[in-house]
Amino acid sequence: MDSLLTLYSGRLILILTPLRRLDENNPEGDSSGRKRNAHETLGVYRDILPETAFSCSLLVLALYAASGIQPENEKVRREVPDTRS
Repeated sequence: MDSLLTLYSGRLILILTPLRRLDENNPEGDSSGRKRNAHETLGVYRDILPETAFSCSLLVLALYAASGIQPENEKVRREVPDTRS
């Protein structure tokens, strides 16, 4: 965070929490295999980002909570299809 505060001194810094996803409870990430060395679920990152941002007095946009996207909801899954190949 110190490097962000130094690099963008005097500017608005906004921290975004990740959007919800279908595999959010899988520590290995989605089935794409891109997250090879991950050991935590998305919820851990969702919780750490605001905590860290608040300690530095930064604004947080909680996309995880406020986006309205809930992958477990059938209606949402129909309207926002999975485009992974």
